[in-house]
Amino acid sequence: MRGLGADWVDRMYLAMFTFWLFSLLCFVRKIQVFSSFHIFSDIMILMTVLVVMGFGISDWDKDRDSKMNGVFALNSKTFTEAIGFSIYAFEGIGMVLPIQDITEHPESYWKIVVAVIVSVATLFVTFGCFTTFAWGDL
Repeated sequence: MRGLGADWVDRMYLAMFTFWLFSLLCFVRKIQVFSSFHIFSDIMILMTVLVVMGFGISDWDKDRDSKMNGVFALNSKTFTEAIGFSIYAFEGIGMVLPIQDITEHPESYWKIVVAVIVSVATLFVTFGCFTTFAWGDL
């Protein structure tokens, strides 16, 4: 058996399986069914960030000068790729107004939304800068 990176499964079969799986998930009427999976995925994301940062801290001082040679404040060739990442990071923003209508205290809702957006943006920028400083331009 070859590794997972090899083409040991035809992409057409993988696409058909994925389509079948997501088609069945569309029939779930109550999203509360997925709450335990959501908590599990949040824990896995947190563990992944901690592991990556742990490896970054262990590699922090190795070859510091050569890592930062190819790193620029703004890469004029590929800076537009950040637009896609930004859209992905805030893809749920369309739910802000419908959720405000059903909250118990709608007057304090915008403070929470702004705090969450600023926190998420800060975490994204901090993690990106940390990995760039730890490993440089890969």
